[in-house]
Amino acid sequence: MASRWFTLLLLLTPVLAMPEETQEAENPYYSDGIDVCIAETMGICYIKPEDDIVPCLCGQDPADEEKEFLNKFAQCVGRELPNEIERSYKALAYDCKEYFVRLNMTKDEFTEAAEKGSDTGLSTGATAGIAVGAVLGGAVIIGALVWFWLQNRKKKGSKLQSNPSSPSDNESPPNWEPEFKPEWTANSPVELPPTATVPIYEMDPTPTVATEMPASAPHGAEHRGTRQ
Repeated sequence: MASRWFTLLLLLTPVLAMPEETQEAENPYYSDGIDVCIAETMGICYIKPEDDIVPCLCGQDPADEEKEFLNKFAQCVGRELPNEIERSYKALAYDCKEYFVRLNMTKDEFTEAAEKGSDTGLSTGATAGIAVGAVLGGAVIIGALVWFWLQNRKKKGSKLQSNPSSPSDNESPPNWEPEFKPEWTANSPVELPPTATVPIYEMDPTPTVATEMPASAPHGAEHRGTRQ
């Protein structure tokens, strides 16, 4: 059986040359948990030419002095499989040997890179769990706020129905205070005396002569004098 370490890679590059005897070999260090890190990091080497894929996977690519795949793979193992760091290293070294390529990374270097990965972040499962929990928590909070808002609105509607306001409630109480009139104040307008001078006339000092008015005779006196 072909090495499961490169199973995904071989499905994409079936023309990759490899000795026939290695097709019957099986990696004794391989575990199903490694598939997660293989799928996550294999694209780094797959973009290279076919002849450079295996050297890239084993850290022998001259154009990749930083050994990007090996460091990324080790960090993934440290994050996802912290208890299988040594086993993952042996599995990778075993497959590189099967392709007659030496793994260009020591176990200490691989372990150091894996420990950096475990310190830099959470695992994929933990990250997904946190994301799902955050979404659910947000939905619960929003639902609670909507529920409280609806309950508060319902209570206000019940109060309005049980205590309807009458027209008299909106009218202001009668005001029994005396009506204020401006003329009651000290500043109220007053009529001032005229400013024009009234002319003075001098009366005639000559006294009037008193005249005696004839007395009126009683009715019938004239007739009585004639008869005598």
